Amino acid sequence: MYEGLRVERCHHLQRICLEDVVSVDKTDEKSGWSVLQHPPYSPDLSPSGFHLFGPLKQHLGGKYFSDDDVVQHEVLLWMRQQPKQCYAAGIGALIKRWDKCINIGGDYVEK
Repeated sequence: MYEGLRVERCHHLQRICLEDVVSVDKTDEKSGWSVLQHPPYSPDLSPSGFHLFGPLKQHLGGKYFSDDDVVQHEVLLWMRQQPKQCYAAGIGALIKRWDKCINIGGDYVEK
């Protein structure tokens, strides 16, 4: 299949799928935060960076990148431009969700 794409539709191989490139980075130890393990089978307890994916997808939408380095540069540039309150809101929402999970004994509850 790859060979067929390479020959007949080589322009598709130059595109990079954003879902495969964008990943959630682990918290830097310098921040002083404790990295908590994500509870298994709790779709309501998304990682704290989840609230960034929609706006980041909108920012990157319709753009094509020649390689991974260009994508990573664009994502880092976008993240640096976000106000600190944006990140604080994500952490605050995660705290509320984890507190809810603890209070209900770890059971999943629909919103």
